[in-house]
Amino acid sequence: MRVLPAAMWPTGGAAPARRQTIVSRPTDPFHSYCKCKDLIVKYRVLAALAAVTMLALATTGSALAHASLTHANIKNGQTFKVGHTPRVLEAFFAENLDPRTSWINVFEGIADHGLVNEKTRSKLNFRNPRELVLQLPKLAADRYYFIWYTHSAEDGHFAAGIVYFTVTK
Repeated sequence: MRVLPAAMWPTGGAAPARRQTIVSRPTDPFHSYCKCKDLIVKYRVLAALAAVTMLALATTGSALAHASLTHANIKNGQTFKVGHTPRVLEAFFAENLDPRTSWINVFEGIADHGLVNEKTRSKLNFRNPRELVLQLPKLAADRYYFIWYTHSAEDGHFAAGIVYFTVTK
Protein backbone atom coordinates (compact mmCIF):
# COMPACT_ATOMS: atom_id res chain seq x y z
CA MET A 1 0.00 0.00 0.00
CA ARG A 2 1.09 3.54 -0.58
CA VAL A 3 -0.19 6.86 0.78
CA LEU A 4 -1.33 9.42 -1.79
CA PRO A 5 0.27 12.86 -1.67
CA ALA A 6 -2.07 15.71 -0.71
CA ALA A 7 -2.29 16.99 -4.30
CA MET A 8 -3.89 13.73 -5.39
CA TRP A 9 -6.55 13.58 -2.70
CA PRO A 10 -10.08 13.40 -4.06
CA THR A 11 -10.90 16.66 -2.19
CA GLY A 12 -8.84 18.60 -4.73
CA GLY A 13 -5.79 19.20 -2.58
CA ALA A 14 -7.64 20.35 0.51
CA ALA A 15 -7.26 18.27 3.61
CA PRO A 16 -10.03 15.80 4.28
CA ALA A 17 -12.64 16.80 6.87
CA ARG A 18 -11.56 14.06 9.22
CA ARG A 19 -7.98 13.11 9.76
CA GLN A 20 -7.67 10.05 7.55
CA THR A 21 -5.25 8.50 5.16
CA ILE A 22 -6.46 7.69 1.71
CA VAL A 23 -4.79 4.60 0.39
CA SER A 24 -4.56 3.57 -3.23
CA ARG A 25 -4.49 -0.06 -4.24
CA PRO A 26 -2.25 -1.37 -7.01
CA THR A 27 -4.06 -1.91 -10.28
CA ASP A 28 -2.20 -4.97 -11.58
CA PRO A 29 -4.30 -8.17 -11.74
CA PHE A 30 -2.18 -10.02 -9.16
CA HIS A 31 -2.83 -7.41 -6.50
CA SER A 32 -6.33 -6.28 -7.40
CA TYR A 33 -8.72 -6.49 -4.54
CA CYS A 34 -12.01 -8.34 -4.76
CA LYS A 35 -14.39 -9.87 -2.28
CA CYS A 36 -13.51 -13.39 -3.42
CA LYS A 37 -9.74 -12.99 -2.82
CA ASP A 38 -9.93 -14.72 0.58
CA LEU A 39 -11.91 -17.56 -0.95
CA ILE A 40 -9.33 -18.01 -3.71
CA VAL A 41 -6.52 -18.15 -1.15
CA LYS A 42 -8.40 -20.77 0.86
CA TYR A 43 -8.92 -22.93 -2.23
CA ARG A 44 -5.25 -22.65 -3.17
CA VAL A 45 -4.19 -23.68 0.34
CA LEU A 46 -6.58 -26.65 0.27
CA ALA A 47 -5.33 -27.68 -3.19
CA ALA A 48 -1.71 -27.49 -1.99
CA LEU A 49 -2.51 -29.59 1.10
CA ALA A 50 -4.31 -32.16 -1.06
CA ALA A 51 -1.33 -32.37 -3.43
CA VAL A 52 1.13 -32.82 -0.55
CA THR A 53 -1.07 -35.51 1.02
CA MET A 54 -1.38 -37.41 -2.26
CA LEU A 55 2.38 -37.20 -2.81
CA ALA A 56 3.06 -38.47 0.71
CA LEU A 57 0.69 -41.40 0.25
CA ALA A 58 2.18 -42.26 -3.13
CA THR A 59 5.77 -42.28 -1.88
CA THR A 60 4.89 -44.23 1.27
CA GLY A 61 3.31 -47.00 -0.77
CA SER A 62 6.26 -47.31 -3.12
CA ALA A 63 8.76 -47.43 -0.26
CA LEU A 64 6.96 -50.41 1.23
CA ALA A 65 6.61 -52.20 -2.10
CA HIS A 66 9.74 -54.36 -1.89
CA ALA A 67 10.39 -57.87 -0.66
CA SER A 68 12.86 -56.67 1.98
CA LEU A 69 14.15 -58.78 4.85
CA THR A 70 11.94 -58.33 7.91
CA HIS A 71 13.75 -60.77 10.21
CA ALA A 72 15.93 -63.88 10.25
CA ASN A 73 17.16 -66.34 12.85
CA ILE A 74 20.65 -64.84 12.39
CA LYS A 75 20.78 -61.15 13.33
CA ASN A 76 23.22 -58.58 11.98
CA GLY A 77 26.32 -58.49 14.21
CA GLN A 78 25.30 -61.61 16.15
CA THR A 79 28.03 -63.85 17.65
CA PHE A 80 27.76 -67.62 18.01
CA LYS A 81 30.01 -70.18 19.71
CA VAL A 82 31.39 -73.02 17.59
CA GLY A 83 28.90 -75.88 17.69
CA HIS A 84 26.00 -73.58 18.63
CA THR A 85 25.27 -72.09 15.22
CA PRO A 86 21.89 -72.60 13.57
CA ARG A 87 21.69 -75.65 11.31
CA VAL A 88 19.16 -73.82 9.13
CA LEU A 89 19.08 -70.18 8.10
CA GLU A 90 15.48 -68.94 8.02
CA ALA A 91 14.84 -65.52 6.48
CA PHE A 92 11.44 -63.80 6.32
CA PHE A 93 10.51 -61.06 3.87
CA ALA A 94 7.86 -58.34 3.52
CA GLU A 95 6.22 -59.79 0.39
CA ASN A 96 5.68 -63.12 -1.34
CA LEU A 97 8.80 -64.18 -3.25
CA ASP A 98 9.40 -65.46 -6.75
CA PRO A 99 11.07 -68.86 -6.11
CA ARG A 100 13.00 -68.80 -9.42
CA THR A 101 14.94 -65.61 -8.73
CA SER A 102 15.06 -65.22 -4.92
CA TRP A 103 17.90 -66.71 -2.86
CA ILE A 104 20.12 -66.48 0.22
CA ASN A 105 23.74 -67.67 0.55
CA VAL A 106 26.37 -67.65 3.31
CA PHE A 107 29.96 -66.55 2.61
CA GLU A 108 33.21 -66.49 4.56
CA GLY A 109 33.93 -63.00 5.86
CA ILE A 110 37.68 -63.04 5.19
CA ALA A 111 40.20 -64.47 2.72
CA ASP A 112 38.59 -65.43 -0.60
CA HIS A 113 35.00 -64.88 0.62
CA GLY A 114 34.15 -68.43 -0.38
CA LEU A 115 30.65 -69.76 -0.54
CA VAL A 116 30.01 -71.79 2.63
CA ASN A 117 27.02 -73.73 1.37
CA GLU A 118 28.34 -75.03 -1.97
CA LYS A 119 26.31 -78.24 -1.80
CA THR A 120 22.97 -76.70 -0.85
CA ARG A 121 20.69 -74.04 -2.25
CA SER A 122 18.09 -71.92 -0.53
CA LYS A 123 14.48 -73.00 -0.94
CA LEU A 124 11.21 -71.17 -0.73
CA ASN A 125 8.88 -72.43 1.97
CA PHE A 126 5.70 -73.02 -0.07
CA ARG A 127 3.58 -72.98 3.09
CA ASN A 128 4.86 -69.43 3.66
CA PRO A 129 5.96 -67.83 0.35
CA ARG A 130 7.65 -65.02 2.31
CA GLU A 131 10.27 -67.35 3.82
CA LEU A 132 13.54 -68.64 2.37
CA VAL A 133 15.30 -71.56 4.08
CA LEU A 134 18.95 -72.60 3.70
CA GLN A 135 20.60 -75.69 5.27
CA LEU A 136 23.95 -74.74 6.83
CA PRO A 137 27.03 -76.91 7.37
CA LYS A 138 28.95 -76.79 10.65
CA LEU A 139 30.65 -73.41 10.77
CA ALA A 140 34.20 -73.00 12.10
CA ALA A 141 35.37 -69.96 14.08
CA ASP A 142 35.42 -67.14 11.56
CA ARG A 143 33.52 -64.10 10.34
CA TYR A 144 30.63 -64.75 7.96
CA TYR A 145 27.87 -62.93 6.15
CA PHE A 146 24.76 -63.92 4.30
CA ILE A 147 23.48 -62.14 1.25
CA TRP A 148 19.81 -62.11 0.34
CA TYR A 149 18.44 -61.28 -3.09
CA THR A 150 14.71 -61.22 -3.70
CA HIS A 151 12.25 -60.72 -6.51
CA SER A 152 8.75 -59.89 -5.34
CA ALA A 153 6.00 -62.11 -6.73
CA GLU A 154 3.53 -59.35 -5.87
CA ASP A 155 4.90 -56.27 -7.63
CA GLY A 156 8.03 -57.45 -9.47
CA HIS A 157 10.50 -55.28 -7.52
CA PHE A 158 14.00 -56.53 -6.71
CA ALA A 159 15.74 -56.06 -3.36
CA ALA A 160 19.00 -57.23 -1.78
CA GLY A 161 20.94 -56.93 1.44
CA ILE A 162 23.68 -58.34 3.63
CA VAL A 163 23.83 -59.54 7.24
CA TYR A 164 27.14 -60.04 9.09
CA PHE A 165 27.71 -62.52 11.92
CA THR A 166 30.63 -64.16 13.73
CA VAL A 167 31.44 -67.64 15.07
CA THR A 168 33.97 -67.73 17.92
CA LYS A 169 35.72 -70.55 19.82
